[in-house]
Amino acid sequence: MVTQTSDNILSNPRRLAILRALSLLDTPREAHFDHLTVAAARSLHTPVALMSLVESHRQWYKSLYGLPLPLSESRQTDLSFSICQYVVTDRRPLVVSDLRRDPRLRANRAVTELGFTAYLGAPLVVQGELIGAFCVMDVQPRDWSSADIETVISLANVAAALAKMRAQIATLFEVAGDELPIIDDTVGDDTQKAYRELIDSAHEQTHISDALHDLKPATQSRRPRF
Repeated sequence: MVTQTSDNILSNPRRLAILRALSLLDTPREAHFDHLTVAAARSLHTPVALMSLVESHRQWYKSLYGLPLPLSESRQTDLSFSICQYVVTDRRPLVVSDLRRDPRLRANRAVTELGFTAYLGAPLVVQGELIGAFCVMDVQPRDWSSADIETVISLANVAAALAKMRAQIATLFEVAGDELPIIDDTVGDDTQKAYRELIDSAHEQTHISDALHDLKPATQSRRPRF
């Protein structure tokens, strides 16, 4: 049995094809994904939450919470800053209380240059392939609880379901000869209603309700070192 290396997993043609077919990369931010990262940061009281899509050479954030400029504007880093890549290559959630003590991660530039200390990430799975990770990060050591882990896994499942349903909508618009609109208050009521129904279906599939949007604000005293 041949064991795949991390590089082979990240550059796997099928994985990359599925990721790119979602038509998420290099697109504007969208409220439905941003609700999830805000909910994650607020419910787990972390300064940063990310929905990271991992290519073979970079990670790109479909949604982010807590990253300042210039990262919040570029919404990407090369893999020397990526901890989410290890969620993809390990094919399971990654739970690290203190990144500085982890032999594999302590030299990562997210630790040495950005000052992150704790990480909790879960896979984004589409058609059996891991396209990235949904994660929260802290700048202090953190003993993640089982409830923390379950929350991030559930939010990752919601994010993946939304990505798949967004792609289905994009296909319908493509068949009709139109471009997929960014769903906000400027689009028509019928489009918003159809999209909302698909969003609700995704939330129901993963047992996460719209109450996530009403979580109490997180403490903002801990900030990354940029």
